Amino acid sequence: MYENTKAAFLRRSNNRLFTSVFKGEGLHIGPGNDPLLKHHYPLCTNIALCNIAEHSITGDNVKNTIGSKKFDFVYATSLAVYEDEPFDVINHWLQFVQSRGYLVLTVPDEDLYEQGNFPSIFNNTHKKTFSIYKKESWSGRHYNFLDLIQKLNNVSCRKIELIDSNYDYSLLGKGVDQTYSFSDGVEACIEVVLKKY
Repeated sequence: MYENTKAAFLRRSNNRLFTSVFKGEGLHIGPGNDPLLKHHYPLCTNIALCNIAEHSITGDNVKNTIGSKKFDFVYATSLAVYEDEPFDVINHWLQFVQSRGYLVLTVPDEDLYEQGNFPSIFNNTHKKTFSIYKKESWSGRHYNFLDLIQKLNNVSCRKIELIDSNYDYSLLGKGVDQTYSFSDGVEACIEVVLKKY
């Protein structure tokens, strides 16, 4: 809940994203009720919002909403879990990133968020689960993010990290969605930063 605002507060003090990635003109795809706010990112000149239905984030829907404009960075949080083909949607988002710009995205980590349950007991609309990389998964709908990145053209991976801020590992597997309360400041996701050539 309010993952974008949570991330802005938790990682601002020591994260180079704020000075090297979140600057210039940005596009936030699918912000819902928690958009990136310009005052959290002082080097941004503008952040365009593209609020579209979760099932409509591929194809021409984003293009119909924002046109053919390209941005210094594109930001999408947790949207790839709603797609049948995450590779296709990530490739589509890269179309809106200008050369030497960045795509920043997050997905829930399957072990910290779904905790061995699929469909997710916390969000049964998720179609996929993700890890950074592991040889075997308990989920039949699992994607290794490193495998996805290797298939993309004209990008370099600048960052991939398991974000487990304030996560209480003693509650793992006990059916508790620790990310639900904003005030607890818990994150359970994988954050990826891709730079486009």
